[in-house]
Amino acid sequence: MMKSKNIFVRNKIIFVKRTALFKIVKISAIIFEIITAITLVMKSTSAKILVHIAKSNVNLTELINIKFISVQIRIMGAIKNANYARKIAQNNISILQKEEVYIVRKSALEFIHIVDSLKETCSKQGICNVEYESVQVTWKTNIAEFQYIKYIPKTGGKKKCMHQIAKGKYEHAEEHICMRDTDVQYHYCDQKCPECQSFCELQYGHAGLHYSSKHRNKDDQKFTQQQGKNSQIKVLSEDGKLVKNYVVGDVSSPETCRESCKRRGRSHFHLIECKGGDSCLEKTLQRYARHSKEKYQGFENKRFDEILCFQFWEQKMWAHPLQNTEDIDNIQGCDAYCPQCLEVKQFCQERGWHTNSNKIKDHKFACAVNHQQDLIHGIDVAFVIDTTGSMSPYINSCIEIIKKTMQKFVEFKEHIQVCQFAVVSYKDHNVPYNMNQQVVQVQDFASADVINQFLGQLKAAGGGDFAEALLDGLDASIRLGWTDKNVKVLYLIADAPPHGNNNKQKMYHNFKDDYPDGCPCGLEQTMILQKIQDKNIQLKVIKLNQNLEMMISKFKEDYSNLIELTPSNIEQNEFQNILIKDICKYLEHNEITYQYRC
Repeated sequence: MMKSKNIFVRNKIIFVKRTALFKIVKISAIIFEIITAITLVMKSTSAKILVHIAKSNVNLTELINIKFISVQIRIMGAIKNANYARKIAQNNISILQKEEVYIVRKSALEFIHIVDSLKETCSKQGICNVEYESVQVTWKTNIAEFQYIKYIPKTGGKKKCMHQIAKGKYEHAEEHICMRDTDVQYHYCDQKCPECQSFCELQYGHAGLHYSSKHRNKDDQKFTQQQGKNSQIKVLSEDGKLVKNYVVGDVSSPETCRESCKRRGRSHFHLIECKGGDSCLEKTLQRYARHSKEKYQGFENKRFDEILCFQFWEQKMWAHPLQNTEDIDNIQGCDAYCPQCLEVKQFCQERGWHTNSNKIKDHKFACAVNHQQDLIHGIDVAFVIDTTGSMSPYINSCIEIIKKTMQKFVEFKEHIQVCQFAVVSYKDHNVPYNMNQQVVQVQDFASADVINQFLGQLKAAGGGDFAEALLDGLDASIRLGWTDKNVKVLYLIADAPPHGNNNKQKMYHNFKDDYPDGCPCGLEQTMILQKIQDKNIQLKVIKLNQNLEMMISKFKEDYSNLIELTPSNIEQNEFQNILIKDICKYLEHNEITYQYRC
């Protein structure tokens, strides 16, 4: 019995000694591993790792207090890779408590993420990869609100090094690369689109033009216009509806290169800052570029060359954003169109800017065969003017504008063989109705001297209620001596609508009306507007105020091609510019942008 007890005591002492020795060994191992880990960290980027550890909420005391195998997993295993860490944890699960295994695995993966984030960036020339996320955002300003797609880069173009650091090492000998270039995978060109800053998608060092299928938002461009032009930029759909509205100075983020160029269409141009002298693009590209003598709003200190769209992209060494052959042919086409074809525009078949002439004979129209018996000789311009008392603030300006417009057309004698003017003045019907009352005064197409004499007799007077005898004025204009072969333009200048406010068919306004059932002489808009269209007369309304809104909507039911002109103010010069521009120029490009930041 005593012998057995002694043996038991001796074995217990041995066990205690072994246990103590084991603990000493474990503690020594822990200290050794911590020192090794700290050495490795210090030799690499210790400060960064400590910062990342702090941000990731990794407990530093846990790294020291946890058992030997935990430290090994966290430090040595993590630096190698995640699989190594998992393997150690699985092989040693029997000597760890269950909750410690969870802590070890979680901590190891956190530390691996930290170490991976500190890897060196790929040092290969070119772009590793750029991915975009598309989100729908709202564009909202004082004058517009609409939705558009925003393309946001997910990466900065460079990836992390693909190489792993071996166990016990803190660096590798290979070049920092994210992949090995092959025919299938390679680094992309680092050149950016001149308008949207998208990277070229071709291989780095490629020959020829740059290319991208992912042209995105034009965030670095701003809308601009020539000085003196309207600062508002309206974007219309193919059917003429307003879809977007900008002002000069707005950033063009809602636009992409592809949709912008396609919509702007024929003969539109881009701006390139002129280098002057022999480097001016007008000299080097001749008919495809022209030096602008105008200043552009927001960029008044710069001088620009205007260059046709297709040549702009070639000049910038980029393939055109539009790859469809039909789209390319369209943007390269001349933007002059036949003034005789009102329903569907028939454009000149030549390339853009093939001539500086405005003469119809200098352009080539496919529809010319249809007009051989109806050749254009000139232009007829008639003005239908409200001369009631409410027009007092405008009448003198309108008269002067007509006179100066006639003078302006003298400059176009070489382009237009004949240009003649006519004027119709209308008042309002008296109450009670008198069928013998002279409501309109007419001066048919005549010389400028005769027209000026007639204008000198016009006075703004009369009228009682809100509405006027507007339909009488339009009806009288139909009977003017229009020339069949001439372009025919009719301007309605008014500040009040026709009579009629009590039913859906004749609802022109919501104000006092002595003849609420419509014009007392029985005139109807449908018949009048149909006759205007039958004569191929282009009807355009000069809207002096908002009182004409309902009338214009009703008119468009019978005359869909009605054009409304809304001057921003009634200053003489502004009003005159609108009239002259509308008569003398048929197509205008206003969606012009230029880079405001690099």
